[in-house]
Amino acid sequence: MKIYFLCVFSFLLVALSPTKAIEPTPIQALNNYASFVNESVHGMVMVHRLLENYNQELNKYVDLEGYQINNFGNSDLPKNIFEDPDDWFYAISPLEWYEIAKNGSSVLPETEAAGLNKKMTSLRSMLFDINQIRFDIDEFLKNNDLTEEKNTKEVYKFLEKGTDLFDNFYDTQTEMEVQLIKLARQYGKPDAVSLGIIESFDKAWFASKNILRSVREKKDENLPGQISTLDRAYVKMRDIDIAVHPLVSINSRKNIRSWNQTLKKLQEISSKTKLLIETAEVPEEYKFYGKFYYYHNAVLVNHMNRYGSGFAHEMNKIIRDMDFPILLRIEEPHFYQIIYPEKMVKEKVIASSDDVIVQVPTKLKDREIVKSTRVIQVDSSLFEINLYDYKIQDGDIVSINFNGDWILENHSLERSPKTLKVKLNEEGKNYLLLHAINEGRNPPNTIAVSYKYKGEKQTIALSSNLAESAMIEIKYDQK
Repeated sequence: MKIYFLCVFSFLLVALSPTKAIEPTPIQALNNYASFVNESVHGMVMVHRLLENYNQELNKYVDLEGYQINNFGNSDLPKNIFEDPDDWFYAISPLEWYEIAKNGSSVLPETEAAGLNKKMTSLRSMLFDINQIRFDIDEFLKNNDLTEEKNTKEVYKFLEKGTDLFDNFYDTQTEMEVQLIKLARQYGKPDAVSLGIIESFDKAWFASKNILRSVREKKDENLPGQISTLDRAYVKMRDIDIAVHPLVSINSRKNIRSWNQTLKKLQEISSKTKLLIETAEVPEEYKFYGKFYYYHNAVLVNHMNRYGSGFAHEMNKIIRDMDFPILLRIEEPHFYQIIYPEKMVKEKVIASSDDVIVQVPTKLKDREIVKSTRVIQVDSSLFEINLYDYKIQDGDIVSINFNGDWILENHSLERSPKTLKVKLNEEGKNYLLLHAINEGRNPPNTIAVSYKYKGEKQTIALSSNLAESAMIEIKYDQK
């Protein structure tokens, strides 16, 4: 199974890679940098998945259930994923693109070339460090007993280094991308015939980028407006009849296929982002990671990047084939986070995956949300809530959402009261939402929420049915 997966992965990367032809023009020079970034992002996917594997396996030695997210290991990959001398993954590797971009930068102004080369060299250094982590962890695992707590902590340090490297790569790539876009606008001079296509590409690309980055940065309050922008960009592209466009010859069916694939992937990004807003549901194997990690890394990025036959790759095929004088679409890297076992955390505390909530939802899982007129007032940002069936135990089953995360799902209130320790966000809003799975024997579904305020027990009842969910805000009284 491992070999099969890697063969498929290799086929996709090599078969879909760009050719090595280089034109000494400013736009081509800029696109060499874009190709370096894109191929680097592709290679980072493999290291990212290895780090997930190590994290999941490591947690089994402590106190968390591990889930096999990926079915390959370090030994299945080349020594340097970003060099790939056997041509497993690339037609042109990231390190080859580094040399091509550096050599081709002579056609650019000296100051601009120096700035781009400095950023690219910094990114290349990160690639070496990212690749090295897999061997550092492997070596440590071979020579140390993971049943000893001090050794598991050492492995987590390696993983933490991976988190920093992935974050630093993203930050530097973003800076480089801004510079490339600015220069491409200066050097690219589209003609009137191609302008409509190019403008539609730009609108769709920027709209999708904004969505991916909002999810990455956990700014879900931006998403409704960004989805609307993407939907409008999609309509603009859809309204262009590419099959009869003057630039598309009768023999360019591959461009028509790429165009249609782009439209399909843009729709997927829009619909999947709506799912994030409307359901916030996450598969079991990603529960510990949270909704933002899951939707960004396992859902949305695949519809943009080449690994997943995303729209950026399809746009780039059209850009190359039609020889548009514009910047290639630059893809988005995964972000990496660590899941720590409970024994390494001082308390079992539920914290929000979204650390600043600007506005509370009005609808979730196709149900209207009714906001309680009461408020849970607490005098500590860290406090306990007890949930139990209100007055009569009648078989109520509920799911509880705290600040956008499903912290309790399909829970029967006929059992003993459920105690949860939650940590409030210091900024923005905090809320608790009751979602009824059934209505018990005596509708509606009603739970009691008890907590302490200034040493006194407080109790609030919330009611929900199969058409509406109940929400109550939580406010921290710091006086």
